[in-house]
Amino acid sequence: MAPPAAGGPPPLPSPSPALLSLPASIASLPGPLRLQLATELRHAERLRDALPPPRRRLAPPPLEARATLAYDEARFPLRATLARTLALDPPLHRLHLALPAFSASRDAHRRVMAAKAALLRPLAEEGAEGAFAAAYEALVLEVLAPHLRAALGAAEIHFAAAPTVRVQTPSAGRQLRAHCDGVYGVQEGALNFWLPLTPVRAECALHVESAPGARDYLPLLPEVGEVVRFNGRRCVHFTVPNTTNQTRVSIDFRCVIGEHFDPYNRLAREEYFSKARVTEDGSFVKVASGRISKLHGMPYS
Repeated sequence: MAPPAAGGPPPLPSPSPALLSLPASIASLPGPLRLQLATELRHAERLRDALPPPRRRLAPPPLEARATLAYDEARFPLRATLARTLALDPPLHRLHLALPAFSASRDAHRRVMAAKAALLRPLAEEGAEGAFAAAYEALVLEVLAPHLRAALGAAEIHFAAAPTVRVQTPSAGRQLRAHCDGVYGVQEGALNFWLPLTPVRAECALHVESAPGARDYLPLLPEVGEVVRFNGRRCVHFTVPNTTNQTRVSIDFRCVIGEHFDPYNRLAREEYFSKARVTEDGSFVKVASGRISKLHGMPYS
């Protein structure tokens, strides 16, 4: 490599060939940002590879792979109840227009984050009693719990007391660094569920390995009305800058079936989970409530 010209900046290292073979939403990032992400990914992969091997696996193994489930938006009106709770005039994908003096520049990041927290505060004030919380709980009890029962015979599930609400406005910066949840103490057997409340494009999607160690980092692109299940404990995931002119709103949460539940895990000890149990007629009912806290993310922190 030729030395830099006198007085000029040093040249950037060549992009990783692995990154260049990835989706355009990553390969097209500006050089410095792409290299930053490459460094993050290598670090996250090393931490993931250092996790102890699972003592037991979910059976059948395909349950640990990614899958997409559909739900009825009319029956589970998450998008509509969220918009009503936040008293939004623009639709959710234009939510950034409701933020005062919104800017997508990197310099405005802290101000935009504070404005988003203020906008989302009604969710925390509404707590577990509001319409949005009711729609979420109904989705878990009527769609996801039966799915886990059919796949695993689960008679009891533990699920996040509240979903984490993600609001990724147009921005020059990224919202979520590359990581896998196991590094933060999430227990074995936990499954992640991610569902968009606005249309998703690769430029504003969550990027996830298709399987632990696959290193393919494909964007999740479900339709509104679909839920993606993935192994977030061992699959590295992250976001890229939202270079679209639309806000991506989504929710995510974790579920653990009863036989895999670890009551001594950090999330369990801090009451992250509510609990549901199957009844004689095959339906699920909630039998214990968790406590909404900063573990459920914005706006609860």
